[in-house]
Amino acid sequence: MKLLAALCEARMPSTVFEPDDIEKLLVLKATGFVEADIPPMLLDEESYRYSAPAVVIKVTERGFAACQMHEQKA
Repeated sequence: MKLLAALCEARMPSTVFEPDDIEKLLVLKATGFVEADIPPMLLDEESYRYSAPAVVIKVTERGFAACQMHEQKA
């Protein structure tokens, strides 16, 4: 929820560089909270990494609603 809250406040498009945040972004995209371009993973010296940063195009209405619900509970 921290990443979604940050994205709700960010200017779009927004670039996400950290692999852990890109993993979280995959979940946010799958749940329909954001629209994002997420790069494929590549095998690099026996480990996987993302081929490029992810780009969040927008937070959806569903994503903004989830942010508001989370803020009300906090």
